[in-house]
Amino acid sequence: GGEPLLPAASEPSATARERGYARLTDAQKSAPHRSNVAGRAFLLGCAALALLLVVLALLARLAAWNRRDVVAEAWMERHTPLYGVNVGGWLVLEKWLCGTTSLRTKCCGEVASPYSAAAAGDSEDEFSLTARLRAADELDAIDAFRSARVSSVDFEAMASAGVTAVRVPFPWWVAREPAPPGSEAWREGAGGYHVGRGIELLDQVVSNAERHSLSLLLELHAAPGGQSGRQTTGRSDPTWEPSRFDADGALSALRLLATRDKSSRSV
Repeated sequence: GGEPLLPAASEPSATARERGYARLTDAQKSAPHRSNVAGRAFLLGCAALALLLVVLALLARLAAWNRRDVVAEAWMERHTPLYGVNVGGWLVLEKWLCGTTSLRTKCCGEVASPYSAAAAGDSEDEFSLTARLRAADELDAIDAFRSARVSSVDFEAMASAGVTAVRVPFPWWVAREPAPPGSEAWREGAGGYHVGRGIELLDQVVSNAERHSLSLLLELHAAPGGQSGRQTTGRSDPTWEPSRFDADGALSALRLLATRDKSSRSV
């Protein structure tokens, strides 16, 4: 064998590497270092921004917690909060609340709505319903519903659930002394409506509320002459006018209750 055509490649010596590095400019020598510094600065900036956002969020939450409604606090100091329920669709027979079939009660199981009676027909309000039930001699359907719809069992359940106040909408024709059952006055009622047990129903409400230490709001929901022409006041009448509202009659009903229950701790 002869000599190789090309000399064998060899690793550059340390001296050669040093000479090559010496030929680099200062900018070239510092470029990697600057890149690392810039990267670390960027990461630190992102971390600082994230920390700032967290701090701002915590401060906003703390400000919300510490926000005070001075007026509300003063009101709460003067008044005891009420946790209440409403017993509508009972003494005022509003069809949308009474339904047209039956309702489940706590005391007596299923109780038929007066609107489910065959004689009720397509009655849309208590006035027309009462007229039809009277004609069919079925006013007992109203009495049975009133007796079962709300009872002492319901007041006991309210108190157990933490309720402290009960709103009872009532009509003017219930705020009256009852006539003897079966008598002509009992059949005629008042203003076309059925009085039935009348004021005794409200007496029972007051008694139940007192027994369970409940506050009671007796609300005249259907005043004499009506407050509107809607069935929620007892009679649906599109021709109703405000002049029909009987303010004196409304005050008379309220005075009766005020006098009767003036010593009650619940009313």
